[in-house]
Amino acid sequence: MRKLATALYLTIFALIGSVGASLGAGSEMVQLDLERRDFPTNLHEPGLLVKQANADKKNSNIPKLYSPKSILFLGNSLTYYNFSIPDTLLELVHNSQIKFIPKISQKAVGGYDLNDHFRYSFPLNANEEWEVIVVQGHSKEGLTGKERDFFFSRCRLLKRKIKKAGARMVLFMTWAYWNDVSMISKIKQTYLKVGNELDIQVVPVGLAFSDVSDKYPQIDLYSDERHPSSEGTYLAACVFFSALFRKAPEGSDWVGS
Repeated sequence: MRKLATALYLTIFALIGSVGASLGAGSEMVQLDLERRDFPTNLHEPGLLVKQANADKKNSNIPKLYSPKSILFLGNSLTYYNFSIPDTLLELVHNSQIKFIPKISQKAVGGYDLNDHFRYSFPLNANEEWEVIVVQGHSKEGLTGKERDFFFSRCRLLKRKIKKAGARMVLFMTWAYWNDVSMISKIKQTYLKVGNELDIQVVPVGLAFSDVSDKYPQIDLYSDERHPSSEGTYLAACVFFSALFRKAPEGSDWVGS
C-alpha cells in the first residue's frame, strides 16, 4: 500500500450523537467538526447499550459490547481493497494504547451481498470463536422498495445466525459511489432504520466518507468510482477503531505505509 499523504483520525464518542475528526497533511492540522451532523445510529442509542450492559451482568457468556478480543469481517471488495480494512484496523490496534491484540480476520468475496453472506459465509469453522462479526453488503442493496424489505429480512436472518454462532452482529454502513454522491441519503436512511428496528450496531463509515469528501475534497477517498483509496481504507479503519474500542485513534502512531 502506498504511503498515505494524509493521516486521518476520527473519534466517535460513546452514548452521544457526535463525532469529531482531525486530518493532518504534513505539519498542517485541520479540525473536522462533525458534532452538528446527524449520527443517530444505535452505536450511540442508549436503550441498546443499557440492554446489552444488563445482559452482560446476568450472563458472562454474552460478548462484551466494546473492546472485543476477536472480530471477523464478512465483506466484499470494499472490505479487502487497498491493504483491507481489517488489516489496517489491526495495524492501528498494534500501534495504539490498547493493551491486548485482538484476532481480526476476514471472509471477503468480490461482489458478495447480504444474501450471499447468509448462504455461503456460514457455517464458521468449529474452532473459530468470534465476539463480533462485521457484515458488509453491496452498496446499492436495500435502497428502494422491495429491495429494502429483502435487505431487512437478510439482516434479521444474519443476526440470528451470528447470534447462534455466539457472536454479536455489527453492520458496516457503506459509502456512496464517487459518481453518485446522492446515494448517501438513502444509505443513511436504510441503515439507521434497520439498526434501530433490529437492535444492530451500525458503524457509519459512509457518513464519514461523505463529510470528509464534502469538507476536504483535496483528500481522494476513492481509487475508482466505488472502491476506497488508501486514504479511504484508512478512514474506514479509524471509524471501526473508534466504534469497536471506544478510543480515539489519535493514540496510534501508525498512519499507513
